[in-house]
Amino acid sequence: MKISGQKLQQLQQQWSAEMTTFHELQQTHKTLNEELRECLQKLDALALRQGSGTTSPVRLGGQNV
Repeated sequence: MKISGQKLQQLQQQWSAEMTTFHELQQTHKTLNEELRECLQKLDALALRQGSGTTSPVRLGGQNV
């Protein structure tokens, strides 16, 4: 299969753009996982406080809950 130089350049540009998008999505995934982990830790802390009878608020996303 022979590909013209112009077509090859076009495919390389498309691949590069796809890889850029992939890396951006990978970083977003990592950030969202970290935020989710923090939220779960705060929910665990809230559950422990409620279980022990403590009513002090826990901050979740900048809001008291």
